[in-house]
Amino acid sequence: EQLQLLIAFWSFPENEEDIRLYSCLANGNADEFLRGENHYKHKSVHDPLQIGFHLSATVIVPSSGTKGQFNVAVTFDRGRITTCNCTCSANASWCSHVVAVCLHRIHQ
Repeated sequence: EQLQLLIAFWSFPENEEDIRLYSCLANGNADEFLRGENHYKHKSVHDPLQIGFHLSATVIVPSSGTKGQFNVAVTFDRGRITTCNCTCSANASWCSHVVAVCLHRIHQ
């Protein structure tokens, strides 16, 4: 069981440059990454939970005077993100909320 925990822990990408690369390749620019980095710095990631190779969290951000709450799910394996989903209506699969959750996982 302890070995499985270590494998799951080290299977997530190790640095934020990996997340920047995923975001930039998926979106064609760094805009979503920069917004996600801002969400992370403003402590918008809440209730992170990792079970095995699955990470989920809620991202709560103020937007135009109203609060937005978005549920994010990320699966990963062997140092790579394999899928990511968010309940926001962004066209990008690598939205700023996914970026924020990934940065939170790396740094926290």
